[in-house]
Amino acid sequence: MHNILPVRNAFFIAILLLLRSAARAQDDNCGEIAEPFFTAQSSETMAANRNGSLPSSFSMPKPPGMIRVFTVGESAAFINGSGPESPLGRLLKMTVSSDTEHINCGLCAYISHDIAPIVDEISGYAPDVVVILVGNNNNRFLHYGCDMEFDAVTRAYTLEERARHPTHSIVEIEQAVSMRLQEDDLRRMVRRIKKSGALAVLCTLPASLKDFAPQGALPLGDRDFAKAWRCMDRGNFSLAQKLFSDYVKLHDGEAFAWYALAECAEKNGDYDKAKEYYAAALDRDTNINRCSPERNEMIRRVAREEGAYMADLERIFSTMSPHGITDGTVLDDGVHWHNSLTGVFACGVMDALAAGHASLPFKKDLPASCPKEKLYEGGHASAAYVAYDYTMAYIKPWASGSREFGGMPHGEVLERGISMMQRLYNLDPKLMKKALASPESARALMPESVWFSFDGFDAAWPYYLMHAGEFYRRTGKRKEALDCFKRALQADPQLYMAKFYRALAYIDMGDKEKAREDFEAIYQYRDKHPEIGVLAELEGMEPERK
Repeated sequence: MHNILPVRNAFFIAILLLLRSAARAQDDNCGEIAEPFFTAQSSETMAANRNGSLPSSFSMPKPPGMIRVFTVGESAAFINGSGPESPLGRLLKMTVSSDTEHINCGLCAYISHDIAPIVDEISGYAPDVVVILVGNNNNRFLHYGCDMEFDAVTRAYTLEERARHPTHSIVEIEQAVSMRLQEDDLRRMVRRIKKSGALAVLCTLPASLKDFAPQGALPLGDRDFAKAWRCMDRGNFSLAQKLFSDYVKLHDGEAFAWYALAECAEKNGDYDKAKEYYAAALDRDTNINRCSPERNEMIRRVAREEGAYMADLERIFSTMSPHGITDGTVLDDGVHWHNSLTGVFACGVMDALAAGHASLPFKKDLPASCPKEKLYEGGHASAAYVAYDYTMAYIKPWASGSREFGGMPHGEVLERGISMMQRLYNLDPKLMKKALASPESARALMPESVWFSFDGFDAAWPYYLMHAGEFYRRTGKRKEALDCFKRALQADPQLYMAKFYRALAYIDMGDKEKAREDFEAIYQYRDKHPEIGVLAELEGMEPERK
């Protein structure tokens, strides 16, 4: 029987991969990946010709003495800009004595296997340096159907991981497989770059730990979790830390428990433990699209073993964050640094090259420290408006049940939405208040963006109000909380989970009578929402049996 289980699980995973192959075959990226990234615009000029790429062009053959630097990768690469006025382009002009050019081939949503063909292509364009940023999208997002050889390797790795770890979940298996696939791709890219005679720079990637909750809703239907959470909710962080510490011993895979444990440790002043626990929560996130510490360590190891330069952005951004816990002070969401900090990326790359004594014609009168603050001269998008944009972008698909974002099970609040509301409030509480005044006000304050569309916004409006109410409740702003819950129920009387959160607000206020009324009104839904019954019992609000 013990020998049959791994085979059976491997069979089911193989079926899953076949189904995903069919889905991936429809992906528009498949056709693009097979096409050249650059095409000839004239007999001497190559220009980017990939959907969604930054405008860029360069001469072929390369002019004598030109130092040509390419950046490749996912959106973490894309956001740094391209050309002589990009932060890296500016820094090259400041530090290198020859003529220089910076060409950014970053593309949103790409994984390492999509990026490797771009590296193959640009290796033929006389590069001097190629900078690689990849790792966020590789987490458990296995792409199939574009490359038969890649598909075969993926399936083989999956079967191997299942045989080695028969008790691991599909999510754990996918994470392990994606790590191996990314490592293969990184080694291939570095070797190809070095074969062309260029220098390869690998970058670790920062991830927001402190104020970017795991995806989904809190497991308040679990009595032990709910008890610890309410203890934390009331400010008893010492007891809550003990309760959550006991909880994760029995439920190691519960990301929200590790996240709450980290919050408690931080409140108790144990910042080293808090950072450790936040990282554990990230690693267990069911919708992980952030580069974990383990993945970054793999990137460092590949750089050492393959002879690539190492721009350790994870450590750089960590040192810029309070207590070394990377958060919204440097990142807009879970992975993208503020546009004003793109100079940090540029300095990280050039410092890595200088520290490794790269064979570049550096100027003799280099500044003692990298002038990262002087490298970005673009427009500064308000951090508050960016947080507002992301708040909208996370809650709307959750409210509509989008599977891509985990889908709202029955009406619970999305913890990541609460996290972004906290960032928004910290940055500009008046903006948040204006945005919650009415749907019309919300529309007027935020134009549509790459992350957010107002399509379907009106249907999601009650859920924004419910999320705001729960945010205000947790932060002790009870008047504002009750107002949001009231308006959410007026907008959608069927949104009965708003009464669940309002009941908690009434309990916090000491109004047990109104809390009991709300619990009694929704108690019939406790089978569908176990948290209703659990919290009613913990708070002594169970309706009297007639």
